[in-house]
Order: sequence, then structure tokens, then C-alpha cells
Amino acid sequence: MPPKPTFRVTLSSRFEENVSMPPPTTSTFEIPNYSGQHHSQLDAKRKRAYQVKKTRLADWNIDTLPSDVIGGTSSSASLQGLPTPQTPDDAMDVDCAGGLQGTLSLDDTQRAGFMVSGLPLPHTPAIAHEFTLLSPFSLSRGTTQVENGTSEALLWPSQSSRLGIAPEDDAMMVDAVEECAAQLVDSGAVSLASSSSSATRNRVCLLEGSDSQEVTTTTSKVLQKRKAQVPKADTIQAALRILRDGRISFMDLLETVLSRNGAHLAAYRRAFLGSSRLGEILTTLWEAEESKATVQDWIETTGLEMESSKPLLRMNFKDISPAFLQDWDIETIMEPVNARTQIWSKILVAATEPQKKDDSDHDARTQSTVFLLVRDLTRNVISASVHYLRSMASCKVEVVLALSAWATGASRRLIEILHQSGLAISYTSIMNIMGSMAEHSMEEARRLVRQRPHLLAYDNINLSTSIFVVQTENMPNKVRSGTFPLLYELLYADPKYMELEPILSRLRKSSPLKMSDLRPSRQAAESFDLHSMINIVEVLTRYSMGFKYLQAEQSLRHPERRAIPKGHKTKFYCLRVNTIEEASVQGNILVHNDIYVNQLKLEKDVPILNTGAIPTINDQLTNSRIRGAQVQRAKDISR
Repeated sequence: MPPKPTFRVTLSSRFEENVSMPPPTTSTFEIPNYSGQHHSQLDAKRKRAYQVKKTRLADWNIDTLPSDVIGGTSSSASLQGLPTPQTPDDAMDVDCAGGLQGTLSLDDTQRAGFMVSGLPLPHTPAIAHEFTLLSPFSLSRGTTQVENGTSEALLWPSQSSRLGIAPEDDAMMVDAVEECAAQLVDSGAVSLASSSSSATRNRVCLLEGSDSQEVTTTTSKVLQKRKAQVPKADTIQAALRILRDGRISFMDLLETVLSRNGAHLAAYRRAFLGSSRLGEILTTLWEAEESKATVQDWIETTGLEMESSKPLLRMNFKDISPAFLQDWDIETIMEPVNARTQIWSKILVAATEPQKKDDSDHDARTQSTVFLLVRDLTRNVISASVHYLRSMASCKVEVVLALSAWATGASRRLIEILHQSGLAISYTSIMNIMGSMAEHSMEEARRLVRQRPHLLAYDNINLSTSIFVVQTENMPNKVRSGTFPLLYELLYADPKYMELEPILSRLRKSSPLKMSDLRPSRQAAESFDLHSMINIVEVLTRYSMGFKYLQAEQSLRHPERRAIPKGHKTKFYCLRVNTIEEASVQGNILVHNDIYVNQLKLEKDVPILNTGAIPTINDQLTNSRIRGAQVQRAKDISR
């Protein structure tokens, strides 16, 4: 009968030195075990034994850490090669100083089978696949048979992982693992011994298949019976004392676990946040007299996010100007509001998210660009309406919606319906805004005439009132006539070119027009011919199928003459409509006086009215009336 094999199991740490190898007749397996940081924060000075009750290793979870974590890469190591590492039924707990615990077992079917487990850090069966056995091969992983080897074999994890370890600043450093020796006898009895040798910092657990003779280096028995189960309250008190000794409050511990700074705390964090008892804890905090005030203040502070966003949507009617309307964009306005009202925004998004269906056409519609734009726009309108219902001063969106409805011909009754629905301001407010905007426009026009040359244009306008207006003595007429003036900003205009005296001097010295003055130049004639030919070809390409292919021809594009800069738009300024009829000579004089004296508030001695030329573009009737006014005021000294 062959002798029982002798095995030496070295529980090592990355903080320890290597130990001497056993004789060639001994197979040595160096197992990476706990790195020295104990999750229960054992006192390093006392190094008291830590007893944990036997637990099935498959009931625990694993948490993967970066590869730089060398020590503590596993909670246990199976030397029996079982397909899935499980705690044998005949396992015996072995307490070791320094907070480590081993589990020894003698398998009945295979005499050489045993397990060494680094509890209290158990693992899942998946950990068995994360170890790589290096040559020479001396361990059969698929069976429980352990073979003898002539040289050492190293069992090392293929990737670093660690289970449920507290953060480094909350853990203690175990200096070393105790040296243990054990003998397995035929009866299955196990005796372990401990050596307090200070030569090395490694601890060795020796299992020999020989007689029950104890190892000569034994100084004290460390095999202990299973301790009585400690009440949970006592365990909690012990843990709290450890926190107190480390000057760590319970809130510090909870905040550290719930923070996302350390990946090694993810398992604790998930277990806490995913626990069904979390609701009970929140209920306890709410019902407790000591914490109810704090929780209530937190809830009220969170509920004030709508109040904190009021300044972002506040709008005074006097601040509404044409520039505000030109730059108005609902996404730009609502983006900071949505960022401040995160709870409300999440509720709105969840309530308006389309329901998913097993329909490709439905998915295509809900993911289209147009649908997404309309959905985001609608969400912004709804959110702005909620803010407006809470405070009528938060009307930066509703103002523009109401003005748009009024400008597109919406009736007063429809605008009032929109106002009652929280989508627009009232009709009376719109009328007040129109007066404020008119004054803003007049201020811009006044700045223009004082700083830059401008062009004047005006024409008659007829305003019709509703047919339902009763024609009484104090009511307006159904049709009211007047004049609508506009000012245009001139491009590339130099004020010295608009001086009136040089223009009049050249007019006095000019000779009557000749035919050569009216005849176009060669360049102008060639340009006219080219444009005429392009116009003829455009008729063919538009109405004849045989010429359709020429529509995209670049040579048939009208060439530009005196082109203005790309993207340029002529700025214009609307003035107030007056009730003066401009169809007569006297009416034109009154119109000019109303524009520059009454509306633009220019004094009669300003240079622009006395020494400057003001170009004007009008229809032929208005131009003839202007010339009549010039003749009528030929002897005016202010000319």
C-alpha cells in the first residue's frame, strides 16, 4: 500500500517574504490568499481570533477589481480539484490568529481530498475557473485525486478579484498569517499546531498522511471547537466599537459605501440600494422624531426647484423688444430651466415617452427626426405652461406664443382660450406689449437717423374694422386710411456723400439731358442681352420636357451685378402709422413733419433736416407730390 502523500500548503501575502520550499517528495502549492486587509477591522495589536460560522461558499458574490490588486485575489483556494468549490459536509473550521480561518476536510471517497478555504471571505463557484495551474502538473483539477510531485507547483489566479473587502482606509493590516501544522490520521481526526517562529512572516499549514504524531515545532494547540453563536446585537456593538476606536462615525461609513469612488465597494452598495428593507429604513427616518424635521426640510428643499427656476422665466412687458423676439428660441430658454428642475423633467419625460410596440413602422415613426423635434418642442411648451400656471411672472415663452397667435390673425376669443389654458398671455396684455414694442422700435429708429444715413419710404394704408362694429357717433369708421412710413439703413453709405450743398451745386451747373445720357453703355447692353436670353431659356426648361435637363446648368444662372455681401439683410425700422392722407402735396408735407418732428423728435435746426439729403423710394404718385412740395417750398430758407 503506497504511503499517504504529504502536502504543504503555504498561505502567503504580498507583504510577506518567500518561505523555503519543502523536500522534493512534497508537493507545494502557493496560494494567493488575503492580502492582509481584513474587512472586519480586527485589532492588529491584539490579533485576536475571528470566528465565523460555516457558510456555503456558493452563497456569496464576487466583485472584480483592477489587476494591480495582487494579494487578496480570492477568498479561498480548492486543492482537491472539485468541479465547483463547495464546503464539504465534514469540513472542520480552523481558527488562525490574524483574522484568517481555514477549513480542512478528508473526503471519504478519495483519501487525498481536502480543502483549504480562506474564510471569512467566501466565493462563488465561478472562482474555480479563475485559477491557473502552472507546470509541472501535480494537481488533477477534474478529480479529487491529488498526485505526488517532485517539484513545486504554483496555483495562481488568472485575473485579480477580491470579495467584499472594505476600503483601505477602513481596514487594518494583518502583519502575517499564523503558521499551522496539521496531521491527518486514518480516523479522520485533525490536530493543528501553531509556531511562533519570527524567522519568517509567512505561515505554513502542514498536512501529513502519516501517524498522529504532532509536528515538533508545535508550541500550542490552535484547533478549536466551534464557538457558540454570538448574538447579532453583540456583534453590532463590537463593530461599532471598532468604528469608534478608528474615529469613524456611522455616517462616514454609510457615505463611503454609497459613494462611487471605489469599485471594491460596489457589492456593498448594490446590496444596500437593492435591498427590500430600504423602504423600511426610509419609513423609520420619517417617523422618528429625531430625524423627521431633517427629512421634511430635505423634501421641501427638493420641492422648491420650481421656485428656483422662476428668475430664468421671469419677463416684464416693458423689456419685450424687437431684438428679444428676433433672438427668441424656446430650446435656449428652457435648457437651463430643465437642468434646474431635474425631478419635474424626469417625470415629464417618463410620462410622454411613447410606448414601445413590436411594429417596425411604429419604431420608424417614433425615431424619425421630425417626431423627435416635435416631441422635444412639445415637452418644452408643457414645462413652460406648468411654470406659467405656478407664477404668471414666468411668461417668457407664453408671451411669444401669444404674439404669434395675434400676428397670424387669431381672434380675441381664441387668444383668451389659450390664456385660460396656460399657453398664452391675455389679449389685454398683448395690446400693452404692442405699445411697448412700438416704443422700442421708435427708439431704434431715432438712434439710426442720428448716427447713420438712411432711406425713407412710405405709402398709404387702409385699415378695415370688423363688420360687427356698430356705427354710432363715437365708434371708428369701418375703413380708416393713413400712411405707413419705413426707414432703411443704407449699406456702404458715407455721411459726407449725403451733404446737400454739393448735390445742389452740381444740379445748378448741370446741362439738360441728352440722348447719350439715356443710351446704355456697352457693358449695360451686354448684360441686358444676357439676362434676356436666360429668361427665354428658363421658359423652355420650365414648360418643355426636352429642356428639363438644362435646369441645373450653371451657365444659365443670372450673373450678379454689384452683388451685396452674402447673408446681408437690409435693416428696416417701422414707424407709427399716422392718419394723414399722403395723396396730396399738403399731405406729403404733413407726413414729413410727422415723421421727423413728432415721431423721431428731431429739432428743426439739426443738420440732417437742413444740410443733409434724405433719399426716398416711393410710387410715381408720391414722387410727383414730393416734387410739388419742393416747388411750393422753393423759397424756404431751411432748404
